[in-house]
Amino acid sequence: MSGDTPKIILYKDKLVAKNPNVYRNYMSLDVNSIEPYSKNPTIAKVFRKIGYADELGSGVRKINDACIHYFKSKPLFEDKDFFTVEISFESEEQQQKEKECQEQKIIQYIKENGSINNEQCRSLLNVEKTKAFKLITILMDDKKIKRIGNGRSTYYVLINEK
Repeated sequence: MSGDTPKIILYKDKLVAKNPNVYRNYMSLDVNSIEPYSKNPTIAKVFRKIGYADELGSGVRKINDACIHYFKSKPLFEDKDFFTVEISFESEEQQQKEKECQEQKIIQYIKENGSINNEQCRSLLNVEKTKAFKLITILMDDKKIKRIGNGRSTYYVLINEK
């Protein structure tokens, strides 16, 4: 585990909580199939008995249920170097509309400029690197754009439809 400190970052459309972590799976977590892991089950049991802690894993379920109730969206949980919870303040319908709008902006940019790279995408949409990559990956999976090059010279172009 690193010497980093826990962080809560509040954006206009989401909240991100990060806590240094010794991960088990290095992946995104699914609330329905999560298997909690106690690093010290004896101490955890004592704290549950005296009322200082809930059942292991109940916090993830409570956060999920509250987000669905209040925001109409599911939070994202990641078990990586940091245990991360991302809570969107927008409903899944609003998120889908925003994603479609961003995808159209990327396609329009490519039509006007011939190509786009991750840095240009971030600037165009005012998003973080991982969000830009996620949107580009969706467009590649949908066979709308293709990747050219590797590393820093990577850029993306439209796939010619016949």
